[in-house]
Amino acid sequence: IKMNPHKEEGKVRVRFVTNDPSIRVTETPFAVTLKLGRLGLSEVVNHLREETDASLHKPFDFLINGKFIRTTLDKHLKKAGLSEEPVITIEYVEAVTPPKREQENQHDDWISSVDARSSLGLALTGCYDFGARIVDGSATTLLTAVGHTAAVKAVAWTQSSKKNALQFLTASLDKTVRLWAADVDAKTTCPMAVFKAHTASVESISANPDGTRFASGGYDNKLMLWDLQNLPQPAAAVQSKKKRKNASILESHSQAVTTVTWPTQFQLLSGSMDKSIRLWDLETMANSDTMMAPSALHDLSYSIEAGLIASAHADHAVRLWDPRITDGKYNIQTLLSHKNWVTSIRWKPNSATQLLSSSHDGTVKLWDIRSKIALFSLDKHTDKVLCTDWLRNVDSTNSNDEWKIVSGGADTKLKIYSSGESE
Repeated sequence: IKMNPHKEEGKVRVRFVTNDPSIRVTETPFAVTLKLGRLGLSEVVNHLREETDASLHKPFDFLINGKFIRTTLDKHLKKAGLSEEPVITIEYVEAVTPPKREQENQHDDWISSVDARSSLGLALTGCYDFGARIVDGSATTLLTAVGHTAAVKAVAWTQSSKKNALQFLTASLDKTVRLWAADVDAKTTCPMAVFKAHTASVESISANPDGTRFASGGYDNKLMLWDLQNLPQPAAAVQSKKKRKNASILESHSQAVTTVTWPTQFQLLSGSMDKSIRLWDLETMANSDTMMAPSALHDLSYSIEAGLIASAHADHAVRLWDPRITDGKYNIQTLLSHKNWVTSIRWKPNSATQLLSSSHDGTVKLWDIRSKIALFSLDKHTDKVLCTDWLRNVDSTNSNDEWKIVSGGADTKLKIYSSGESE
């Protein structure tokens, strides 16, 4: 039997590295027992940090070649084919703590959608009671906008940097999209325009980053682009089918367009019940790339930091796609944990690794894509969860606690959680 001369029996030489200078320890290799798991490795790092007060010990997560250690070192190294390596480099990050529920807001009907990506720490919600609400981080309803004649299916901010000059969009089962102005300080909402061109329920809307245009997708299989500048006067003027100067139609999906996202000025993505994710060239208005999934799409989210698309599917899966791949095998990872249709997906702002998903199984899951297992499952909802997002915690002075998690669904409750300390 050949023995590795650099390895003692039952031990392996490791080097600990981190990108966080506040928790950095010596990078000199030394031997640790192969039986150690995440908790044992955390104790080693805390010892190396010379933290003698056990109450101040931090929990860490550990990665080898970008993959979390979720078993013992021995099992992980054997599975990765690294058992004979003389020195193993282990990266460590501060572990995410479990999210805790803080507040909830009672709506009058199912909560279909939430856009919490406001710099002011405000969440915009859409509800089956025909209305939209602006809710703050303490779960207090600040404003309500009612004008649709059927359930609101999607909402999106267009301007959200000043409390007295907010603008947002609502899309509805009544086949229309409405533009609203709101002033939280004066407690007023004002309808600005109604966009009529879809011939079936409008399921998804997304504004471009500067709020000058938006995209809408619906059950009429149409993806439409709209101009928010030079709107006709007076306010609440209708964009009719015959006079559609403010709209362009992108037709290529063969079934309902269930999700659109416009993450950068030059990138528009759409997803459909036809199982396709389509990327659009906004200069030529052409479908520049198509990625086919095994199951119908319900939501898409794009991470600028990772360059990856995350998708939510009817077959209970969350999928990750790399549009930069040229051999056509775009689907690089599938995350399986939900027990029912995945309804929404959201990358954490400024993160290349963390995302949220919600499902008809009543849960919201927090993922780190470096692990196949969800970090946490939030199962406080008593019915289908239809939407989730990251809500900026404007009261926090700790950059690690900058984001909260917000979710809503068929139990009519908007729930807000602290997201715990992050990477």
